[in-house]
Amino acid sequence: MPGRKPAPPLHPYKTAEAYRFRWFYVIESWIASGASVLDPEGVRLRLELDASPQEIGEAVKTALDASRFMPRDSHSFAELFRRALKATPDEDAARFLEMAPVRTRTSLYRDARNCGIRTQGSRIIITPMEKDGPGGWSGMRRVEDIDIPEAADAAEIGRALLRGFELAR
Repeated sequence: MPGRKPAPPLHPYKTAEAYRFRWFYVIESWIASGASVLDPEGVRLRLELDASPQEIGEAVKTALDASRFMPRDSHSFAELFRRALKATPDEDAARFLEMAPVRTRTSLYRDARNCGIRTQGSRIIITPMEKDGPGGWSGMRRVEDIDIPEAADAAEIGRALLRGFELAR
């Protein structure tokens, strides 16, 4: 009886998440491994809503530079992924609530937007996300990713993320 073919190896990539709340932006580095999880040792950058596309793009570049790739079969990644799955919505929102002038998840996530950001080859892919409850996000159907060169200048990257936030729901 033949066994299943092993999954092809993943090519290393980098990933980040960007959020637009009513008061500020947050851009965080994540750990990439086929599935992504928040990097507890990564960067979390807070920018004011009046930040320029240049400043936003620089934050995206910083977060992607700080992102780490871990093989799927890595014990470290498995442990981080298990911990992320066990996190309650309140625990997950706490990192944003400490920055916001509100105290509840419902108030925090009202009108919030989220975009996933990843490198793929020499490209940066920005994926507008759709709210799936307070603090939950999922990919949007019928909305194309925004694809720009990784070598793009910071202002172009910032403008692309702002377009992503306009498409996100």
